[in-house]
Amino acid sequence: MPAWIRTGLLPLGLGGLLLGLVWPYVLGGFGSHIGSLAVGLGALLLLIGGGLGARATRREGQPPLV
Repeated sequence: MPAWIRTGLLPLGLGGLLLGLVWPYVLGGFGSHIGSLAVGLGALLLLIGGGLGARATRREGQPPLV
């Protein structure tokens, strides 16, 4: 598996999925419990880490391989 998928794409996708699933519970009228807040925080950390990981593995000075 290429590094840009492992460190960038997977955390961004999983973080977006988790944040989308927990969003109504954190901000809605359902009542947010400690578990939904923890999942929301974890999703934000995955999104931030995935963005930083995708940026770190990007190579700007090299020509494309294909």
